[in-house]
Amino acid sequence: MAFRAVDVEEDVRLAPPDLGRPLAEALTDSLARNLVGRVVRDLGLVVAVVGVGAAEGGVVHAAGGDGAAHWRVAARLATFRPSPGDVLDGQVVA
Repeated sequence: MAFRAVDVEEDVRLAPPDLGRPLAEALTDSLARNLVGRVVRDLGLVVAVVGVGAAEGGVVHAAGGDGAAHWRVAARLATFRPSPGDVLDGQVVA
């Protein structure tokens, strides 16, 4: 299987404008901005954020000075990581 659902724990930074939004929505959007479309070691290409689970923290670090809150989040990601021997069929579109 080239596509996999993977559970991860990530540190997520929420900027002050995001703090007024529903927490799950803000965390999902922040994870998507930072991970979707990127290749992550041992995971593969992150295709989508499927969901956000437990979130701990919400700590504002005074040393940063920007007022952002930092959360530790458990999330499920959809990834693309073909194994050796997988056969992919498709078309290249220019």
